[in-house]
Amino acid sequence: MIFALVISLLAAPENANWNRVVAALQLVAEEHHETLELPDADARRQRQQELSQLLSDVALVVPVPDLRAEVEALRQRLVGADYEVAPRRER
Repeated sequence: MIFALVISLLAAPENANWNRVVAALQLVAEEHHETLELPDADARRQRQQELSQLLSDVALVVPVPDLRAEVEALRQRLVGADYEVAPRRER
């Protein structure tokens, strides 16, 4: 879904706002899985909140309502995803 959103954004007229949105989506895509693997639950939640805030900030500059809704949906899923990585088993 992120890929389709980025393609849609890249097809739009270039301006600073679109570049900011694409950069934020790229950052979230790169860091989200790493964030979920943080061993410290508090650090993990804090980083999820930071990434969520980034998406919230850039959603405000998306001029197309449907795409703005997609960014908001991504933000909501981001803060709703959490899991514990099982500790390594010693052999």
